[in-house]
Amino acid sequence: GGSERLRISSTGEVNKAAQPYVRITGITNQAGSGNATDGTATTQGNISYSSGKVTAQVEGDYLITFASISDSGTGRIDGRIRVNGNNIVQLLTSDNGTGYRQKSASIVYHLNVNDYVEWSNADWYSPTNTTTQWKTASVYMLG
Repeated sequence: GGSERLRISSTGEVNKAAQPYVRITGITNQAGSGNATDGTATTQGNISYSSGKVTAQVEGDYLITFASISDSGTGRIDGRIRVNGNNIVQLLTSDNGTGYRQKSASIVYHLNVNDYVEWSNADWYSPTNTTTQWKTASVYMLG
């Protein structure tokens, strides 16, 4: 691309642009099922976040993470990392009817400009049920 990635001054000082990065906390789904639609995002560099979707602005290899906790009472305790609507990670744990399930994943994945990342979970049966809230997700471009 045409954007400046690195500058070395006449005195040898290295100035590098911030790596594109999004970290989302407090992820929930206001609609009750499917993709995340809410959460508080911290962003840096050339990347965007809106309504549960992270969109790459710079082509490269990204570390994508997902961590959640779910109430086993739902009977549906799977989670997915999706790129452009396709599953790239599928998490599934068995439901024995007691307790909670923590699940997390990370994957390095090549994203092109305008590729988008989403997090999906079948656990959403009540948007007001706090025991199924997701914890964190992130997308970080590797330098």
